[in-house]
Amino acid sequence: MLKRSLIALVLLAAACQPQQTPAPETKPADPAPEQAAAPAQLAADELPAPGGEITVTSVVAGAKVKSPLTVEGSVINNWMFEGVFPAELAADGETIVQAPAQQQAPDNWTNPGPVKFKAVLEFTVTKETPAVLILKEDMPKPKSPDSDEPGPARTLRIPVVLVPAS
Repeated sequence: MLKRSLIALVLLAAACQPQQTPAPETKPADPAPEQAAAPAQLAADELPAPGGEITVTSVVAGAKVKSPLTVEGSVINNWMFEGVFPAELAADGETIVQAPAQQQAPDNWTNPGPVKFKAVLEFTVTKETPAVLILKEDMPKPKSPDSDEPGPARTLRIPVVLVPAS
């Protein structure tokens, strides 16, 4: 009985002590992807793409680009529907051009893991124009489990400068 009382007393004393929050583990920061150097503002129906979900290998933030702009990289398969997801260029909040970012052989969007993609965006400008390359998942998850209304789409925005053809 005395042993039980002592154990109960120790447990009670421990429960009354203020809990100390462990110091957060510090780990080296992941290197930021090149396209995240100058993030562009997301729209209300967008979520930032989590790291590692999409990688763009052909365009970096702040690049001066001519038409046609070819965008290549890889994306996790659930960004795609039937092998595509939307890519667009916007300037001053208005879409200039939209084109499908399509899976590239031999990758297949129905297989798990990353899928290589390519989009070609053709545009015409008469002077250097600040713009944003927007890559957005095709079929975002519903807002709630009992809804068919799509929730915010995972999105990558890369600021670029459109330049006129020579």
